[in-house]
Amino acid sequence: MFPAKNRLWQPSEIRFVVLIICYTNETGKWFKLFAEDSMTVHFVTFRGKPALAAHYYDWSLVMPIKGRKPSTAFKIGYRFLREIPNTAEGKVIVKILPKKGIGQIRWIESCGWRATHPFVFSLADHNAKGAPSESDHLNEYPVSLLDEIWRCAKPCLKTYSPSLSCVHVTPGGELRASDGKYAFGIQTPFTFDAGEKSLIRSCELFGKKYLRREKSFRMGFAENTVHFDFGLFHFFSKPNVERYPDLNKVFSSDDTTQTRLTLDPKDAAFLKKHLDELPGRKDRDSPVTLLCEYDGTISAHGETPRSDETKAVLLVRSKYEGDAYVLRMNRNHLRQALSLGCLDFRFGTSYPFASTENIRICWMPLDTCGALPLESECPRNPVVLLRSDQPSTKKEQK
Repeated sequence: MFPAKNRLWQPSEIRFVVLIICYTNETGKWFKLFAEDSMTVHFVTFRGKPALAAHYYDWSLVMPIKGRKPSTAFKIGYRFLREIPNTAEGKVIVKILPKKGIGQIRWIESCGWRATHPFVFSLADHNAKGAPSESDHLNEYPVSLLDEIWRCAKPCLKTYSPSLSCVHVTPGGELRASDGKYAFGIQTPFTFDAGEKSLIRSCELFGKKYLRREKSFRMGFAENTVHFDFGLFHFFSKPNVERYPDLNKVFSSDDTTQTRLTLDPKDAAFLKKHLDELPGRKDRDSPVTLLCEYDGTISAHGETPRSDETKAVLLVRSKYEGDAYVLRMNRNHLRQALSLGCLDFRFGTSYPFASTENIRICWMPLDTCGALPLESECPRNPVVLLRSDQPSTKKEQK
């Protein structure tokens, strides 16, 4: 009788009989993008029309539906909607009895009416308690902007700190993200009427292909709330701005540059290919040391306690300007910069920077970072030296 967790109900229309509601299959499919079994679904009035609303942590999803608006706002557990099988035909009815405090969902199948077990519901007005602020001015943007938002949001989903799992939107059109150890920025061709700290909660929604069925969407800002209008539903995001780091200070540290390293594209590809071959990959922080020496030599060194296993990559075609420099860092940050196509690296008294045409990234170095001489901190001469200008073997060419 009950469907698998990922199935959808199949209702076709919406009506009210006392407090009886039906909703369409399209409504169910889009609402499924967010709702989880532990959530509650509010039946509310949105802009004078009936709607479904779900609220979780610091984001809200509101979806207008057809029919009469509810005379009493109420909510039920989303898990009860999951009980509707995909064999349901015609209308699906959510009925509540306010005096008894119980509700029931009914639907039509080929064998007649079916129903869930009665459940307890709550009277709750989402519009009065926790309803998000709506923006009066929503500007239209191409769907390509969603790709850039998702590009920033995706790495943040892995962080264990909810306060960091956000995308920072600046008035100048830059999208920023941070996991506490690195900061990432994408410059878009747009300007936003955002505040100095307008945040978008990083979530799986922005990676859904369903949002890319249309060529554009609308977005606006109001009271630190970012309002998205995707046509079939509205998404509101209002993370706690007080707990989010000030990335303006992080990116302004670019002014402290002492050394500017310009990687040759072939050197960058060679380094990315052999980065995990350097010893220390499985150690804590996966350390690697980038060394710009006095004679102009540029190399990347792995770490190992055994002198007979030392290994380095020599970047023959690349050059640097400024002070000789040594930088010990997490190789994952270096790999990310190389994967993004960054060839311009800047080092100084603050965070290391890497940038390309419209992307910039900075990260926290490990314990060794500074201009030479730091004789005791420089890596040992490697036993194995991989030169970026060495010819590829037949095995590598294949």
